[in-house]
Amino acid sequence: MNKVDFAIKNCYNMTMEHLNYFDFISFPDRAERDKIRKTYFDTHELRICDLDFDALYDKGNLANLKLFAKYSKLKDKINYFNNTVVYLDLAVLKMVNYFDLLKNDIKDKEEKDIREILYRQSCRNVSCEVYIYEEKIKDFLRYIFKFDKTKTKSDNKFFQALGKACENIPYGKEFLVVADTYHKNENVIAIKSLRNDEVHNSTRLLMTLEENNSDFNNNELFQKIKFCLNAMVELKNGLYSFIVNYFDL
Repeated sequence: MNKVDFAIKNCYNMTMEHLNYFDFISFPDRAERDKIRKTYFDTHELRICDLDFDALYDKGNLANLKLFAKYSKLKDKINYFNNTVVYLDLAVLKMVNYFDLLKNDIKDKEEKDIREILYRQSCRNVSCEVYIYEEKIKDFLRYIFKFDKTKTKSDNKFFQALGKACENIPYGKEFLVVADTYHKNENVIAIKSLRNDEVHNSTRLLMTLEENNSDFNNNELFQKIKFCLNAMVELKNGLYSFIVNYFDL
């Protein structure tokens, strides 16, 4: 039995013979959370500032009920979008916390294995939340352009419709360049591949723990996720600029 199988099996071992997986699940305290957001990544950068759209909301309120309803729904959509960032925030905080704990001088091999597995699993969770964030952006654009969700469910159909819709509108072509740059980013591709393997295929995420260079793999994955998150900020900024131009704010 390899160390991955052993550690996972030990999740359910409640005797005192071995360390228990669940005893090592942890979450950073406030000081640690502040440090993570300052030194690694702050997911607040992935939110859309709804206060910037108060002028539209007030304009609609003063004009007529139809405009008020339109801009009120836009604000609601922004709030829903921002709420989804909370899940990504939780995932990133856990991941960085487990990565930091791995830096400690851990003498017990079994404890190190468990901590490493928790770190890799948290990377998996971040990759899934990254995917969800991307899907929420697509949902936002479907709302703006009134795309039929059933007809734009696949990425190909969605981007075909988006390309056509953005052709002759303010900031449309610029946003397409931003989106294309994001999807071609090597770190985004790597994290998306990780997520796809975890969901659809066989994955080596935990199996590479058996290799001698697992520390290198951990550090490399840590950096790729950071660069992917930074690329997401550029995508969000592109979406923000698109919304501002589209609604002529």
